[in-house]
Amino acid sequence: MIQSKGYPAEEHVVTTKAQYLINIHRIPSKGPSKGAVLLQHGLLDASHTWVLNFPKQSLGFILADAGYDVWLGNVRGNTYARRHVRLNPKDPKFWDFSFDDFIADDLPSMIDYVLNKTGQSKLYYIGHSQGTMMGFGAFSNPTIAAKVKLFVALAPVAYVSNIGVTLLRYLAEYDGDYLLSLLGQNEFAPSTPILEAILSFLCRMDGNLCVSTMCALMGCDSNNWNNTRWPVYAHHDPAGTSAKNIAHFAQLVRQNKYQMFDYGAKGNQDHYGQKTPPLYDLTKIKTKVALITGTQDYLADPADIIKLKAELPKSLVVDTLNIDEYSHIDFIWGVDANVKIYPEILKLFSTN
Repeated sequence: MIQSKGYPAEEHVVTTKAQYLINIHRIPSKGPSKGAVLLQHGLLDASHTWVLNFPKQSLGFILADAGYDVWLGNVRGNTYARRHVRLNPKDPKFWDFSFDDFIADDLPSMIDYVLNKTGQSKLYYIGHSQGTMMGFGAFSNPTIAAKVKLFVALAPVAYVSNIGVTLLRYLAEYDGDYLLSLLGQNEFAPSTPILEAILSFLCRMDGNLCVSTMCALMGCDSNNWNNTRWPVYAHHDPAGTSAKNIAHFAQLVRQNKYQMFDYGAKGNQDHYGQKTPPLYDLTKIKTKVALITGTQDYLADPADIIKLKAELPKSLVVDTLNIDEYSHIDFIWGVDANVKIYPEILKLFSTN
């Protein structure tokens, strides 16, 4: 996709501490670099999300055009990270992870890899949705935070109890995550030829049904999109994750806490040495943060954003931008995000 638009592209493999092999993608700067930028996708998404629109609309290309060394991250279990040094995806142990592992292992591993490859001491980090949750969790660690110049949070997520009517809401309210475990389900919504064919068929035959299906998964307002791109989106997403990760999100919806995976009282005692899961402490964030939100975002709901903002250190929140008509995925695929959001990001980079 990157090369087809006339840009140089590289693929790199990051080995995490848990020995997952994660493919990440790079658009190297054509001239002297203004710095490295790591972009991290959201739930059920992957690195391709940043280059799915045309070059003048996609943040990955826009950053490259501005002179930045662009790195597109992934996490274990999605389309580009289905390998492990020892485990096979057919092995249930391969899928024994949630976003706790992205925070503790995948993100630090990718940051270290990018810095080692570029020879730089710090990078810029842009997260979307789950990508922001990873940042909020990881950057309370001073060692990791010291490697990040600025954290730009698109559709920021930590608390999700007010999430709107989406697939995740239904799973949380009707214990769908528990049903998945009873059925022995390990993987959730992978990108497969069958699923791709179904979504592509829906998009060709019935645009409204296509919109409804994709929005149930990802949260969107089709008024902000180029609807001719639906088959492209359906070809690539959803990109898959573990059933345990979905269960973890469902726990957050029910419990209204930003915390580690809840194994139950006995399981928590075994895993954490206490009966309840440890909380992620937003007051301990050590990285400068810019929050970019949408009033119509029913996945990163405004009420949950208020709670998030109240806990972040005020001195580190360097910018807040709210787009009234934007929903969750519009920050990535919106046709006018290149006008309403991305210039602000470039401005922030130039001053931080």
